[in-house]
Amino acid sequence: MDSSTAIIKSGATGKHDGLLHGTDRCLSALLTAGHNEQLLGLLDKRPYKFWSYQQWGVKLLVAQGKKAEALRYAEASLFLPIHRFSL
Repeated sequence: MDSSTAIIKSGATGKHDGLLHGTDRCLSALLTAGHNEQLLGLLDKRPYKFWSYQQWGVKLLVAQGKKAEALRYAEASLFLPIHRFSL
């Protein structure tokens, strides 16, 4: 596990407020590197759900050709707040 993933995991377990700088870059890198299960696992463990993070799960599912699953994942995230630092 690299340091970025460790930081995101610590946020996912509540050791931080869940609003970590660089999280989007780390999630993007996991998607690009094909670390699919790790990416979805990190998103599922987060105590706070934000669309700015959940969108990476949608992008992953679309990239895998799982369009129906991606749509369900996105719909489940429909009314999530937008992370204020991603605007």
